[in-house]
Amino acid sequence: KDDNAGDAAEMKKLEHALTVQSWYRSHNWGDFLSGLGSMCNVEGVCCIKNSDGNRVVELYWERNNLKGEFPDTFFQLSELVNLDVHLNNIRNFPPNLSKMPKLSTAQFGRNPICGSIPQDFINFGPQLTKLNCNFCCLSGEFPDMFGHLPKLEEAYWCGNNFTGHIPPSVAKLSSLTKISLNLNSFTAVLLWFTTAALARTQILNPMTPVLGARKKNGF
Repeated sequence: KDDNAGDAAEMKKLEHALTVQSWYRSHNWGDFLSGLGSMCNVEGVCCIKNSDGNRVVELYWERNNLKGEFPDTFFQLSELVNLDVHLNNIRNFPPNLSKMPKLSTAQFGRNPICGSIPQDFINFGPQLTKLNCNFCCLSGEFPDMFGHLPKLEEAYWCGNNFTGHIPPSVAKLSSLTKISLNLNSFTAVLLWFTTAALARTQILNPMTPVLGARKKNGF
């Protein structure tokens, strides 16, 4: 099997924490847990082979009846690039996401993840390109978290209960192509984009106006 011992241990924690027995699609979990097969054969898991064994790089478990919470040590899947758990019944964001140096896409939308955005999101790695947190049950003021995400292309935050202002750092997202912030409770919105940013970005936000554009250098 040649699975990396650390990744294999984290996968076993996920099996317990996210209630695999209730999943709609759980092929080959039994073989992996019994030692007869590799974690890389589990449905929705993609691996690469490194010098230290098979490493998990992608988890695709969208709409699969996952239930529970990510364990505190999930971040130790340090080679993970793509994570999709959209449309499940997960109750938390994985702790310490900023310690996952290769995570590029993270899709958490339509899970009952309540409360404010974790402080850890502010330090999300600069490699992030897509983040989906739509229709969770998030609330509170939206943090000024976009200043360290130069590669972010898509961001979806619609259908929550955020208040206050959209942070000005959103205008610094030089790679942004799509953003959705509608169906929240923002009290006022003032977005300044460069002309180039407006031409590049599809603002999926029909209920929130863009009130200004400047020709160069943001604010």
